[in-house]
Amino acid sequence: MHWTISVLALTAALASPAAADVFAGYWCDDGRAVTAFYTDNPDAVWLGSATGTMTLPRARSASGSRYANEAEDVVWWIKGGEARLEMPDGTVTCQVTD
Repeated sequence: MHWTISVLALTAALASPAAADVFAGYWCDDGRAVTAFYTDNPDAVWLGSATGTMTLPRARSASGSRYANEAEDVVWWIKGGEARLEMPDGTVTCQVTD
């Protein structure tokens, strides 16, 4: 599954970050690098990798922070320094980079 490229969304996010906005980099077990931009207005995460970008709103979670699309078939779940990307074609585990 390829992500839809959204240069305008990234440009808008970079142009006006709020004080609580955070960037983080991740290395995943399938070899991909993922950049995450967490924002609280709206409460969402923007994910970018070599295959494209996506924005996911925050979803209900009992533990950690969870972001998902409306269909819940794409999920980014973080807890501590680990993240999990669940997509229809599989799940990868990612570790935050220093």
